[in-house]
Amino acid sequence: MFTGDIAKFSPPDLLMFLAHLGNEGVLTVTNADQGLQVSFKKGLIVDAHSEAADERLLRTLLFEHRIETHQCEYIKQARLETGLPVRRILQSIDSFDVAEITDLLESTAREVLFHLILWDAGQFNFAEIPLDADADLLALPCEKLTLDIIWQVDEYNEFLRSIGSLDRITIPGPPSGGQAEATPAQRFLLEQSTGKQSVRRVIEMAPFPALDLVLALRESIEQGWIALLPDGNGTGTQNPAPVDKVFASYKRSLRKIVAASDARPKAAEIVSFCKEHFTCSLVVAIQDGNVVGCRVYRRGENGERVNRDIGHVGVHTSVDPIFDWVRGSKQPFFGKVFESQLLDALGESGPDPGGDCAVVALGSIGGPELLVYVASNRAMTEPGPFQYLELMSWSLNPPTRAAPSESRCTSTEHPPSTASPMGAGERQSSSSGVEHLVKSIGELPPMPSILAQTLDLLSDPDAMLSDLADVLSHDPAMVARLIKVSNSALYNLGQDITSLDQAIGRLGTSTIRSIVVGTSARALFPTGQTDIDIWGQSLWKHSVECGLASKGVAKIVGNADPNEAFVGGILHDIGKVVILLNLPEEFRAIRKKKITHKERSLEAEMAVLGFDHTMVGERLVEQWKLPPSLRACVRHHHAPQEGAEFETLACIVACGNYFSHAQGAQPDEASAEQAIDMTVAQRILDLSDERIQSLHEEIDESFQHSSVLD
Repeated sequence: MFTGDIAKFSPPDLLMFLAHLGNEGVLTVTNADQGLQVSFKKGLIVDAHSEAADERLLRTLLFEHRIETHQCEYIKQARLETGLPVRRILQSIDSFDVAEITDLLESTAREVLFHLILWDAGQFNFAEIPLDADADLLALPCEKLTLDIIWQVDEYNEFLRSIGSLDRITIPGPPSGGQAEATPAQRFLLEQSTGKQSVRRVIEMAPFPALDLVLALRESIEQGWIALLPDGNGTGTQNPAPVDKVFASYKRSLRKIVAASDARPKAAEIVSFCKEHFTCSLVVAIQDGNVVGCRVYRRGENGERVNRDIGHVGVHTSVDPIFDWVRGSKQPFFGKVFESQLLDALGESGPDPGGDCAVVALGSIGGPELLVYVASNRAMTEPGPFQYLELMSWSLNPPTRAAPSESRCTSTEHPPSTASPMGAGERQSSSSGVEHLVKSIGELPPMPSILAQTLDLLSDPDAMLSDLADVLSHDPAMVARLIKVSNSALYNLGQDITSLDQAIGRLGTSTIRSIVVGTSARALFPTGQTDIDIWGQSLWKHSVECGLASKGVAKIVGNADPNEAFVGGILHDIGKVVILLNLPEEFRAIRKKKITHKERSLEAEMAVLGFDHTMVGERLVEQWKLPPSLRACVRHHHAPQEGAEFETLACIVACGNYFSHAQGAQPDEASAEQAIDMTVAQRILDLSDERIQSLHEEIDESFQHSSVLD
């Protein structure tokens, strides 16, 4: 069990952490006189309830005629007497099949998480307890659901800010047409808008989720069906302030883009946004550099939209430096409308030369490469559609680290260079870069003295085991750890070990080196109950599992020291710990970019910091004077083919990293990063599919002992 304060560990972070933790248990959160519970199993949300959400569920069941009034009264009485959630009571009704209301149970779970994310104060605790079998009624992916609800909370808060107060009274607007097309939520609002109910009261008594009702209210106000009076304190204007429709459209599009699992729907949503907000939009299809087609969306003088298709025109992108650069670099162009042979060949010169334009790469969607060109007679004001388009384009092609003139061209007088800026695969190695790195992360932790002395003895062929025992005996915690490991299921030979000398004899010098390095690294990982502490513990858990998995891979490969692979796995993400401790705000920003933009770790780190965790980790192990083989594991576990003479060991750790994400306590379903590394390493190590399957089984068993270094 762990506990904390959501003022320090924000609800979205808490939910994401529990999803990655992958454990089975129940999260309980209390805030004043309110409380809620969320049940987790293998990273999924399988149940969620609160008193308020249960009351809304009952209202919905009645509203949709899924239960009768007498059943509703029975359920209310049972809740009062037993304190059980509505779902449990429904299961006791013989004539009711709970499996038929999974849609409402999912809506209830969303409502619970919605209100949790709204909270800015309260206490939480997570208890690892087995769940009943019926908890499998729901299986909601926590990460995706949390991201979706974050956007909903933003929309909800935006609307509430616009009306000024929840205590404003709803009244009917002047008679108007179109109400026959009203949604059920809008019809409910029309019935309640009698001049007696406040917005707060209507939300509380509605048989609909709070967000659905608020969105229905906003649309009803825009249609003129409903109006709002000021509250008793005179707060609020007659109606909400005008909505920034471009920003609202951007948020809707971005929600769909974040939720999309591949490039096609992302690109389609970007094109849809462009059609709505620019004077003209061209989607250009390119095959081997030749334009093979174009779809034109143009808005006429009277606001009407004109669409037309252009077939093959026989022009190559090389005739236009802007289009050719965007196609090659995948980076967007934003600037003034420019003269273009390519556009002239298409018969589309765009708006007058005083306007602004953009060219964005959409990727290869079903064959040809697609670029979208947009132009507007309006200036590129901020914020506006051009800025929102650039933000959305990052979901397809994350920005690389470069000077502003390289990453975002704004002038045709100096077309962007095609030289690629430094990215994740081209890590900075100059002395100036290292100095910048050291200054950025502050003081690196020194090597623990016990580690330095132990490594010196283990590298001395003339050293005696008694010398090693003497050094280790000065650290009681290390002695206890060695005895604990020697008695663990990994090394126990049937006789209990009770002394340091016995532990050294059983484990051997190679294993002792692994344990001493791992234990010394453990001292860097924070412990406690803040969000930084929790993520430090999560990183340690992953590091131990990576070490165990790397050891298993090394045994099967057969041409590497398994204990050295174990240490390499333990240390592979040590740079992340240094970033976490020295730059906690930047660490949070990196996590947010990874989640919201689905970026790889290295890309997110480079974008936020200008360097990545492999560079930080390498700097630390160099300062610790650890062997070059371990430095290679830390630096190249995301590019094992760059490990030079230590390529095999780097590949082993890359495989261990993949297995720890795929099978560990914190499964990473979106581990495209590790999957790519694994593919490269598997090829270099010549690992057959049969060996991979065998590794899956062995590593599953070894992860049962991952607490050996805790």
